Amino acid sequence: MAITELAQIESSLGVVHPEQFAKLCGGNVTTDKVEHWIRRGYLPSVKIGRARLVNLVALNRELSVKPFHMEREF
Repeated sequence: MAITELAQIESSLGVVHPEQFAKLCGGNVTTDKVEHWIRRGYLPSVKIGRARLVNLVALNRELSVKPFHMEREF
């Protein structure tokens, strides 16, 4: 996925459904895995109605402020 595509989504919406985020990540990332990351606090999220959505604005802010470090493979 190109950075420009993520930037377009972020600027227009700022949030995406876990299914959409899984597709953006590609590879072996499933919707269930994204929902697990949200529950564990690995991904910032916001609840809108009944839906829990990935907050791309907060994620971008977190990644730009502190270095990314993966403690273990998911």
